[in-house]
Amino acid sequence: MQVKQIELIQSSIDNGRIYFPITDAKFFPVDSYSDRESDGDKGAEVVFTANGHCFAGPIRLFSGHRISPQRSFASFLREVGAVAGDKLIITRIADREYNVKHVRSA
Repeated sequence: MQVKQIELIQSSIDNGRIYFPITDAKFFPVDSYSDRESDGDKGAEVVFTANGHCFAGPIRLFSGHRISPQRSFASFLREVGAVAGDKLIITRIADREYNVKHVRSA
């Protein structure tokens, strides 16, 4: 089982996104990446479960420095009252399945 810890930044909360550094690219299946172009590769779906909610979709290359699930996590981040500095623990529980746990900062 692989585990990643992400510290939330304000833009994550504002945009409802979980940003991973590009160095975490191998945490997701190679075929799960989508192109930002509308006619590009759509990417295979991965599933994130957070507080009993399912967020499914491909992973996108957000910039040359980070990647993020294409689905917005805004509803989850609001529900848990996330603030900058809080952490998310993302656990890979199967090939295309991930669990997301919110941890309040001290």
